Order: sequence, then C-alpha cells, then structure tokens
Amino acid sequence: MNRTTQGFTLVEAMLALAVIGIVVSSLVPGITGMLTVNNGERIRRDAVSAARTTVQALVASGIPTLPMKDLQVRRLTLNGRNYDVTVTYCSNPTFCAPATSRHLKLEVNENGRRLYSVETVVSIIQ
Repeated sequence: MNRTTQGFTLVEAMLALAVIGIVVSSLVPGITGMLTVNNGERIRRDAVSAARTTVQALVASGIPTLPMKDLQVRRLTLNGRNYDVTVTYCSNPTFCAPATSRHLKLEVNENGRRLYSVETVVSIIQ
C-alpha cells in the first residue's frame, strides 16, 4: 500500500502550538513591564511640566509681587491627572531681594506621592 502524507499530524500541530504558547507567554511580562515604565515616565514628564508651568506663571505675575516668605499649593490638571504643586518662597533668604529676586522651592505631588522637586532662583536682570 502506497501512502503519501500531506499536511501535519495532530501531534505535530499540538507541538507547534505549545512552542508558540511558551514563546508568547515569555514575552508578556516584558511587554507589561515596558508599558508600566512608559506610563511612569509620562507621569513624571507631566510633573516636570506642572512645575515649569507654575514657575512661568509666577514670573509672569511679576517677581516683586511674589511673597518674601510663604507656602502655596496650586492644583494643575495635565492629561487628565491632578498635580498639586507646593511652592515655598524664600526658604533660603540669601537669594531673596525685595524687588529683584525670589528663591523658589517646588514640589509636585499626585495623590500624596512626590513625583518631582526642584529649587530655583528667579530674578530681574537689570
């Protein structure tokens, strides 16, 4: 009896599916890890943007009008997330002059978790 075989046997097909399943299942943790890191970086980028936007708004309001000693919390919404930006004025009085400069310390939080902090001195150059 002369038989010609065409196609795959059931065992070969099941083995091929098992190999594909193992390969795909090993890739899933890596992909989800990358998505988590990407989301974290987007949140941090938005926190930096919230700090930058706050500093720009403060400078635009006029440096002499800024308090010499104070703490303010501003809420900004970026990409559907709420960020609380805490601004501390002149925590280092060495860098504060009444008419020309302010030392600002900013801390950006989301749901009580600190995402970004920065200190800067803004001044009027004459």
